Amino acid sequence: MYPYLRSVADELRTLRLVYRLSTEALDAHRLNLPATCRGWEAWDHADQFILESINEQLNRVVDAAVISAFVRLRNGLTIKETRLSRAAILRQFEEPFHIDAASLPGWQAVLSVARDANATKHRAGVHWTESGEGIGVFAGTVQLYRSTLNGRIRNVGRWLRAFGIANQVP
Repeated sequence: MYPYLRSVADELRTLRLVYRLSTEALDAHRLNLPATCRGWEAWDHADQFILESINEQLNRVVDAAVISAFVRLRNGLTIKETRLSRAAILRQFEEPFHIDAASLPGWQAVLSVARDANATKHRAGVHWTESGEGIGVFAGTVQLYRSTLNGRIRNVGRWLRAFGIANQVP
């Protein structure tokens, strides 16, 4: 189990480093931007790009950790199993390990990361909901802030540690 937990910790550490270096470089560049509305918009757009990219990578870390645990559980996967959703894979841990992924600390952050990552990747950052008639209704756009992303990184890390510990084979 140690290599699994270590690799997840290494991924999160690298993600934090890239995030810190990217935002520091952007903030240093801000001094060179014109003090205009257009200069601020350029900085804000770049900041959102960094935040969305880090959020998507955080989602990828969760997927990698879950599929890695699933491979260990199954000792190899069929082609059909490689196409399972995260939710379907997590259900595979419920019975043998008595794991309810939603009860582990940090689960809400995992859901928020996935929701926003999927919106930025598949729908240009747009969130939709369904009306009573089955019609898609605009529900807003992805709005990330540095404080939000810092909390997500911390809470997703908590969930990943708890998940890794919970699915250890005795």
